Amino acid sequence: MPQYVISQSPHRVVLRNFEGVITTYTEPENYTHELCYDEEKFEKMYEISGVYMLDEGLKMSLEPSHLARHERNRKRAEAEGKNKKC
Repeated sequence: MPQYVISQSPHRVVLRNFEGVITTYTEPENYTHELCYDEEKFEKMYEISGVYMLDEGLKMSLEPSHLARHERNRKRAEAEGKNKKC
């Protein structure tokens, strides 16, 4: 997957486009971050998921619902359970 962000600071981002052109984007000096929606109402309407959860520190990683290692771990746990003699 291409990585278009080359560098980032609080006020400027350096980007490379698909043609290889490198450019910058500078935030306006008087920029203030204001929500354009009611955050509490938004969270009630929509399930919080995806990259937002990573960005907010609610999760450490996102994984596909089916990973081969999960299947291997499940099979190993089943085998260990069958081999246990109590």
